[in-house]
Amino acid sequence: MNLRQKLGWWKYFTAAAISLSVTLIGLALILNIDVFGHRIPSPNVSIDYLKGLIWSMFLLFVLQLLPFPTPHKKALSIIWVLKIFVTLGAMLIYEKKYTLDAFTYYKQSVNEYAQHSFSFLDGTLFIEWMGQKINGLLPYTNSYHALKVLWAFFGLMAIYSFFLAYTKISKSKSTENLLLLALFPSVLFWTSILGKDPLNFFCIGLFTLGVAYLDKKEIHKAIALFVLSIIFVSLVRFWLAPLLIAGLSFYIIFSSNKSGMQKTSLFLSFSIFLFFAIQSILKFLKVSNMNDFVMRINDVSRSWSEHGSSGQAPPTFNSSLDVLLFVPKGAFTALFRPLPGEINNLFGLMAGIENLLILIFVIYIFRFGKGITKSYPFVIFCLAFTIIWSIFYGFISYQNLGTAFRFRLQVLPLVLLIFVLVRERRINNDEPSQLPQNLTKV
Repeated sequence: MNLRQKLGWWKYFTAAAISLSVTLIGLALILNIDVFGHRIPSPNVSIDYLKGLIWSMFLLFVLQLLPFPTPHKKALSIIWVLKIFVTLGAMLIYEKKYTLDAFTYYKQSVNEYAQHSFSFLDGTLFIEWMGQKINGLLPYTNSYHALKVLWAFFGLMAIYSFFLAYTKISKSKSTENLLLLALFPSVLFWTSILGKDPLNFFCIGLFTLGVAYLDKKEIHKAIALFVLSIIFVSLVRFWLAPLLIAGLSFYIIFSSNKSGMQKTSLFLSFSIFLFFAIQSILKFLKVSNMNDFVMRINDVSRSWSEHGSSGQAPPTFNSSLDVLLFVPKGAFTALFRPLPGEINNLFGLMAGIENLLILIFVIYIFRFGKGITKSYPFVIFCLAFTIIWSIFYGFISYQNLGTAFRFRLQVLPLVLLIFVLVRERRINNDEPSQLPQNLTKV
């Protein structure tokens, strides 16, 4: 790249940054930021917003300096601009209408009398501790919007981690699928908030990239990513760690070229480990028998029914058989609901349309995905983690469809990656059949 080309790129970047700043300031003035931010616990919402805008521009500049391929940086810059429009624009409407956990996270992070510490069992404390440390270390923070922008950048890096995993597995280097992952509505929205969701998403993205490295026999990189993501996710949502490890175990067992006997031995070993792990968890939860287990499931399910968006009563379990029979219904809810018509507002309509599209993608995978795990063993992890996750989260999601839609962010990129790989393989397999018959005989 010559000097003129470099200057041309920086001119484009500067123009984009100035345009974004002017547009967002104009939007804030039109919407009246003080009115739309009346729920935000900040003494001066306008200054708070300005700090967030400064950080969004700074991170756009940082993005140009990261050691990523130029096509990737251009795509990420486009995505970041769109994420900022969501974070500092569309999110204002959402924040005006609802009282959010994000407000509590920020309020506690600027509470000089609060002594926060992180815990493997309390993600809320960890978010507040993290916000407090950022406020103490970085300039122009102590701002709700600045923290929200930083969290959105975690979301951007998570999206890129999933895309890097795809590029490791696939021969395609096109950034079109990076845009698909990033601009899917729920990904764009839920990775742009201040809360646990962008950090969970970031951890799962790193872990998925680790599986891709493992698939390509880059063991050291894989182990580093596994350790980092498991530690981090344990601080945010500790129960995601064993779910990720379970998905990885299925990949290790069924992706190898080992004999049937060796795979059976590995599966039995994993089953024994899982049995003792479950026993330890049940002991921690003070569950001593099956009746206690059923009661605990009832308690967990009901605890997520408050402020639900579905109008559905939480399921009642009287026996372990009830729990087992509920699994398919709960898993379907976790992955695909709300469907169109189940939540009668604009948010519900948009969520329903997106979920219907995801259901169509999954039907496509079942229709054309035969043998996909042989073509791409990486898919074994995607499938195993998604299924295990949906069973676990089905007990939470069934009676609160708003929560279901938000939580599904954790596995949505994996479903999209499977869809892209199935479609890619189908297109590649169809290419020879499109040649003239006399050429195919050569």
